[in-house]
Amino acid sequence: AVARVSASLFPMLGVEPVLGRRFLPEEDRIGGSPVVILSHGFWQTHLGGDTAVLGQALTFDGIQGTVVGVMPRDFRYPPNMREVDAYAPVGLFAERWAEQRGNHPGLAAVARLRPGVSIESARDDMQSIALELEAEYPDTNTGSRVHVVSLKDRITRDTRDFLVLLFLSVGVLLLIACINVANLVLARATSRQQEMAVRVSLGAGGSRILRLLLTESLVLWTLGGVLGALLATFGVRGLVALLAEQIPPLFHIGLDLKVVLLVLGLSLLTGLLFGVPPALRLVRQDLREHLKEGVRTTGGRGRVRFRSGLVVAEVSLAVALLIGAGLTLRSYVKVAGASPGVDPENVLVVEVNLPETRYPGEVERTAFFTQLLDRVRSLPGVEAAATGYNVPLGPGGWQNTYHVEGEPPEQSGQYNFAETNAVSTDYFRAMGISLLTGREFTRRDNGEAPPVVLVGQAMADRY
Repeated sequence: AVARVSASLFPMLGVEPVLGRRFLPEEDRIGGSPVVILSHGFWQTHLGGDTAVLGQALTFDGIQGTVVGVMPRDFRYPPNMREVDAYAPVGLFAERWAEQRGNHPGLAAVARLRPGVSIESARDDMQSIALELEAEYPDTNTGSRVHVVSLKDRITRDTRDFLVLLFLSVGVLLLIACINVANLVLARATSRQQEMAVRVSLGAGGSRILRLLLTESLVLWTLGGVLGALLATFGVRGLVALLAEQIPPLFHIGLDLKVVLLVLGLSLLTGLLFGVPPALRLVRQDLREHLKEGVRTTGGRGRVRFRSGLVVAEVSLAVALLIGAGLTLRSYVKVAGASPGVDPENVLVVEVNLPETRYPGEVERTAFFTQLLDRVRSLPGVEAAATGYNVPLGPGGWQNTYHVEGEPPEQSGQYNFAETNAVSTDYFRAMGISLLTGREFTRRDNGEAPPVVLVGQAMADRY
């Protein structure tokens, strides 16, 4: 697939090609030179990473362009495309779109806010521009609105809650491990009381013993952090290899150096937090009493209470974590057993992208898909065939504003948005979606017939 972008996209995102150059402004216009920038994956897979690819002519979607650059390995854009082979200047395709104002190509605008400008302020400004365009061009811009969100929220909107829950669970598990190790360190310090008493009798001061104990604790926690980082490195690689087909290409999963340094820093911090109390308790005691023969080192009442408190805290956190895991498992079982509203069994989905050089207009594309569906329906074993811009629960899609007759008019900046899909006849039969009432689309519902829509039950119940 080819992503059509403006020449200012890569500088705005702060990304430079690893090979070659970016698009020039004069290339991003009608009549500009046809050039392309390859994705790193396409460059490696199809061209073997040949550095002599610059200046070669390649054909994408029926359009021949000269290769001027290669993007970095970790660069993934746009987020709604599963795979991008190359990038081309959007201005090369603007001639067809510029023929009429009503031909909205569905481009996404990406911008970097100035320092001090909030998302809300940018959203208000864009809504004002949309209202001005609507007043100036009522025939083509009536109802057209702008939805402004941060790129980070756009990318992580489906995984944010899960990641927060996972972060909290890992934090509780880390706290349990810290308390457990602190309890072990305290028990070990109790067993070393006679050893510390001998050191005191040989002239070691309290500060030196404290440094000794803290050094041992920090070494222990640092080694644990290093071992954890090594296990995480191999664990992440194995997880990525196992779930390679389920991870969106936008997300590059791996260990970051900043994360590794943060983990090591947390290891040192936890070593101090949970190593200081046992060391202080040991130093503050009268260790000379433990040199007397026959003295039992069972520990005082305060030490017993402290260790009992650690045990209580550890068990409490473990029970809370166990309850959370049980509720999460219960929710997963309910979600897995819930009906998604479609019947995915024996449904095959194929993505078709038509080259604009062979299918430049709506008439040509409509004729192609009509003939395609007729031929697919005639195949043995095919019960139904249909087309749609996206599939249920799949990536992609878009939102449109809507207004219901009889409802109060929208206030400035407040509009109703609905997830929208454009489908052909037999779409609901092919997807196994049952209609509660009304009828499905037919071939008579074309551009010459009155516009009709099907709405979801949630919207029907709302109005």
